[in-house]
Amino acid sequence: VNQELLLNEAALREMEVLKITAEHPKKGKEDYEGVSLNALLDLAGVKDGATTLVFIAADGYTSEISLEEVRACTECLVGFTNTLEKFKMVMPNLPSSAWAKDVIKIEVK
Repeated sequence: VNQELLLNEAALREMEVLKITAEHPKKGKEDYEGVSLNALLDLAGVKDGATTLVFIAADGYTSEISLEEVRACTECLVGFTNTLEKFKMVMPNLPSSAWAKDVIKIEVK
């Protein structure tokens, strides 16, 4: 990326917060609140040649998804949880592996 971002919950909540209802692959329809993943990517500035996003969770879990799929997903969010400073990926119409929870870092490759 052109500019690495270090954002806490307060900084994210200062951005445009979206509320959506989406179909979770394992839990069914649920309501979510968060910040557009594409807006964050735009803010960071994705470099030419990048093809993949990697979500890294606090427990070491990683999930990879193509940048093309994410860019096509207008409702993909970095979602807020009931616990301050804990985030989950809200990835409508994408595989359950993309719905990572307790995400602490997003890398662009």
